[in-house]
Amino acid sequence: VLFLVQENPVVSKINFEALKKIMQDWSSCVRFAYQRIHKNRITVSNDIVKSCKPFYMSRLNQRYIQDAVLKAKLIKHEQVIFGGKGNWKKLLSGLLSKSQWQEIRDNELYSRGDRSTSGNPNIRVLSIPDGYKLRVGLAKAREFITFHLYIPEKFQNLFNTYSDCYDVRIKNKNGKFFVYIGVE
Repeated sequence: VLFLVQENPVVSKINFEALKKIMQDWSSCVRFAYQRIHKNRITVSNDIVKSCKPFYMSRLNQRYIQDAVLKAKLIKHEQVIFGGKGNWKKLLSGLLSKSQWQEIRDNELYSRGDRSTSGNPNIRVLSIPDGYKLRVGLAKAREFITFHLYIPEKFQNLFNTYSDCYDVRIKNKNGKFFVYIGVE
């Protein structure tokens, strides 16, 4: 299911920069975990999480790190170019700048749902009288950034934001943020 985070004059540009930063840190953690799995041959999830913590606990909470490790474990290839081989070739040939390459490579944030917390503890969809908001947790406890979230009417009744367990993936494509919600 696809939802769009709309940029609203009420939401400051600083919030989008904070979101980009946490997406960059999460993507970096995925790459780091991937290296621990394929280069260092660490196979136990808890050991991978422990190896990531010294580098990422100041920027990501425990759950984001666990989700990054989960994503890294799903990558089965021995040699991976994060951001895509075609984009890597464009970078080398000068068709993409380094900042464009990094934006393509660091364009995702994922958080899995949790039944015990009624939804998703890191990225929560909030129902408000005039629509929806998306609350994204930051590294420190009880620190959040909030965005207006547009959900098409045909999807609004698919899940209960207060009781259903749902996964959330945020992707940045050409400066627009898309939110994908998976409901169990």
